[in-house]
Amino acid sequence: MGRGLCERNVILKNIKNNKHMPSIEKIVSELEKHFSIRLKRISNKRIIYSGKDVTGKRMIVCSPESKIYPKGYGWSDLTLVQTELLDEYDHSILAFRMPAEITYYVEFKTLKPFLIPEAMLNNKREGDHWKLYIWPNEIQVLGNKNRVKAKPNTLSTLIT
Repeated sequence: MGRGLCERNVILKNIKNNKHMPSIEKIVSELEKHFSIRLKRISNKRIIYSGKDVTGKRMIVCSPESKIYPKGYGWSDLTLVQTELLDEYDHSILAFRMPAEITYYVEFKTLKPFLIPEAMLNNKREGDHWKLYIWPNEIQVLGNKNRVKAKPNTLSTLIT
C-alpha cells in the first residue's frame, strides 16, 4: 500500500473513532501562538477572525467546519463574500475544522487560483460560492480537477 493511501486510511480511521470537532477558540489560540498575534472575531462573522502582527501586517482567519461523508471526504462552502474579505488582508488563512480534532490549514493565496468562475455555484442561502471537498491529503474545489495538497494539523507550512 502506498504511503499516501496508508496516511489516508489512518486519518479516516481516526475520524470514525472520534467525532469531536476542534473548537474555533482552539484554532484561534493555536494561530495566535504560532504567529504571535492577537485575533478578534469580526462583527457579524461567526467563523472569521482578524488582527495585526507586530509589523502592522493584517491577518484574517476563516474557520469553517465539516463532518466526514461516507465517501471519505468533508465539504465546506466558501462564499464570494468570504473570498473578497480574505483578499483584503496581507495574510489570509483558511482553517477547515474536521472531526477527530483535525484541522487543515491553507493559505488563501494557495487556494485562490483553484476558485475558477466555471466552478462557482449559486443558491439562495450562500449566494455565489464554491464547494470545497476536504480529502485526507488534499483539498479540491468542485468543478476543478486540480487539487491543493494539505496535511492535517500542520501549521509549519503557513507563512510566518
